[in-house]
Amino acid sequence: EDRKKPLLQRLDDLKAVIYQADLGTSFAKVQRFARLAEYISEQVEPGKTSLVKLAARLSKCDLVTQMVTEFPELQGIMGEIYARLDGHPEEVCRAVREHYLPDKAEGELPSSVTGAVVGIADRMDTITGCFAVGLMPTGSADPFALRRHAIAIIRIIESFGWDISLQGLISKSISILADEIPLEESPLFEKVLDFFRERYKQMMLRSGYKSDPVEAVVSVAFDHIASLRSRVEQLEQFIARSEESELLLLAFKRVINILKNQEEHSKVDPALFKEPCEAKLWRTFLELKDDIHHLMVQGEFLSVLKLLSRLKDPVNEFFDGVEILTKESPSLRKNRLGLLQNLATLFLSFADFSKFSV
Repeated sequence: EDRKKPLLQRLDDLKAVIYQADLGTSFAKVQRFARLAEYISEQVEPGKTSLVKLAARLSKCDLVTQMVTEFPELQGIMGEIYARLDGHPEEVCRAVREHYLPDKAEGELPSSVTGAVVGIADRMDTITGCFAVGLMPTGSADPFALRRHAIAIIRIIESFGWDISLQGLISKSISILADEIPLEESPLFEKVLDFFRERYKQMMLRSGYKSDPVEAVVSVAFDHIASLRSRVEQLEQFIARSEESELLLLAFKRVINILKNQEEHSKVDPALFKEPCEAKLWRTFLELKDDIHHLMVQGEFLSVLKLLSRLKDPVNEFFDGVEILTKESPSLRKNRLGLLQNLATLFLSFADFSKFSV
């Protein structure tokens, strides 16, 4: 009976299936995440976009077949079979089944790019949609499995090593959703991003990583998540093995503590330097900052930490050699604070070292 109608022709039948009362039909959901899947594909694998668009449109069509209606556990499986019988490309057929993977916390991941992209898009639409209508997880209650969906998205991005902006992905999903339901985009974005950040931290802690390095990295860099694990690992190595790590942490904390409540950002004028330690600190900062930025892009995080360590002695000499919050001259005070603000920004481009207990 199911074979009397090509799978793709069943897409319109999803208009009669309510996905969720406030989020509309399953057809509307497919339309949303198909747009999101196209966006993701353009970011990570532009050559696959046509396959991704087709797979997204086919992905839920088997939900209205007699076989899946009678045996819901066959969703995706029958879709793959019917898509293959209809002559669709093999990767598209596999994606119809694989976009449901992983189907449990540590489950198998999609093997195809197309299945992975459609799976991320479907899950992200579910998460942003549920948050938009107030269906966030509470305590042990998570009826839409949003925690599992978030972990699945993180694992897939990590597995494929895609340098995609998670924040951009969340924003795009929300903007697509905003075409259909009224919502406040900025607060929703912050809630969803915080949800992902917390899920990532919990995943890392369960995997055996220590809390301080995870917190230090995630609190300043939670966007391109494919490189985060490596950053945390190399920070852990540095803290465990380097004799200089504690001195670096202490130097950073001296900088951060004196900048508390200093909201105005001050420019640095080298002509105002009075002591050699000021010039030395500024010179060292200028020598290192471009190399640090380059190494960050390359993912050479241990090398970044070694360069940052070269700042600890100039920082301590600066603190010992001048009165930073001097009352002698407002311009001198601002100049010294500006120097430290530049240092803090450089440190925080890697991690918030104040998260470590020293």
